[in-house]
Amino acid sequence: MVFKVGWTQDISNYREKEILLDKDTIQLDSLSLVPQSEVTFINDTLLESNFYEIDYAKAVFILKEEGAHLKNKKIKMSYRV
Repeated sequence: MVFKVGWTQDISNYREKEILLDKDTIQLDSLSLVPQSEVTFINDTLLESNFYEIDYAKAVFILKEEGAHLKNKKIKMSYRV
């Protein structure tokens, strides 16, 4: 009788994060994001994309001037890499 022990790895490209907006520019991931895949919430309300932009290739979240009132607040974001 032979037993094999193996480790599984989560191979999903889906990510969920809670992010404190303590800076104007925040690194989200080490991998590029799938363009337009993000969904962002603040206090369980969908956050409009006119408050931020994302550099998908660099996986960077950039808070725009219009979103200055969000500084030091927490958002929840999901996206794909």
